[in-house]
Amino acid sequence: MTLPVTVHAGELQEIVLTDGSIIIGELVSQANGVYTIKTAPLGDLKVEDAKVETIRNKSGRMEGSVNGLFQQEIITIQQKMIADESIIQLILALQNDQDFQDILQDESIMKAISSGDFNVLMTNPKIVKLMNNSSVQEIKGKLE
Repeated sequence: MTLPVTVHAGELQEIVLTDGSIIIGELVSQANGVYTIKTAPLGDLKVEDAKVETIRNKSGRMEGSVNGLFQQEIITIQQKMIADESIIQLILALQNDQDFQDILQDESIMKAISSGDFNVLMTNPKIVKLMNNSSVQEIKGKLE
């Protein structure tokens, strides 16, 4: 999962892709693992979040992490999770999952979480393994 990106309506962003190319445009949304970027010359572009390395405002200041979610999207996900008792039960069951416990005991992962370094998190083998966990996949399915 991913974190907030500070974006102001109409503000131009510089989106650096993993292949080194750069897109200049307005970051319109991020949903289901795809960014929508409004550009002057090409119109709306859809870019998979896995292909995004960094997002900066046009002044060059870093605005978010690779797989950043907008604040409102995080709130929406939290509300869906709280409202669905089956999701709550799945989350509670994860407390006893060894993969989850391994992550909680890993100091480097905890540091990446607290600093919001989602580039590190999304490439960490323990996180990747947990994201493929059947319970996590079931939670994800219920949220989509």
